[in-house]
Amino acid sequence: MKQPTLFDIGNASDAYGDPITSSTPREIGERQAEICAAKAEDDGWDKDAATAFILHYLTVHGPTSGEILVEQASKRYPAHDARAYGSIFGKLSKAGTIIVAGYAKRQKGHGTGGANIWQLRP
Repeated sequence: MKQPTLFDIGNASDAYGDPITSSTPREIGERQAEICAAKAEDDGWDKDAATAFILHYLTVHGPTSGEILVEQASKRYPAHDARAYGSIFGKLSKAGTIIVAGYAKRQKGHGTGGANIWQLRP
């Protein structure tokens, strides 16, 4: 899957080669996360169980980096690609269930910004 960059948004395509009609990099990222999650579910990934795990982890441990949440959840609910978890964070965030509590230095990835620290909405 070719990942779109800020310089080719007008020509971005999803994992199936279909054009992405979203107008912002965020919308493109959200669409890519949804597609990645759908493929993971097709391969047997349990998105609902992974979501419940993340919520439980935040309840027990408090504010936690998204990288740590994915790392811990992947031990029980591995997806073909860790980016599938982006759809979980997006859904929980849009629903107001979790919020960004801060930012941390990334442990993985290069050329990327800080990692979100997520917490349950107080």
